[in-house]
Amino acid sequence: NTKLVGLSLVPLRSLLKLETLHVNNTSLTNQGVAVLRGLPRLQFLNVSCTNVTDAGLAVFLHIHGFQALNVRAGR
Repeated sequence: NTKLVGLSLVPLRSLLKLETLHVNNTSLTNQGVAVLRGLPRLQFLNVSCTNVTDAGLAVFLHIHGFQALNVRAGR
């Protein structure tokens, strides 16, 4: 279980071609996942077994090209 707290994912903002990201089994929160909304090519996100809630995931409903979200066994 890796600690991804607060704005730990900010360095990923520079990965403009990132399409798939697995941050499952971490302590990721809504604040951390919000950083990802600026990734223009993100299509798949795995946040299973994290602290991300429905409110944190709502931002991905409106991203053009976003295809799949894995939230299986979320906390």
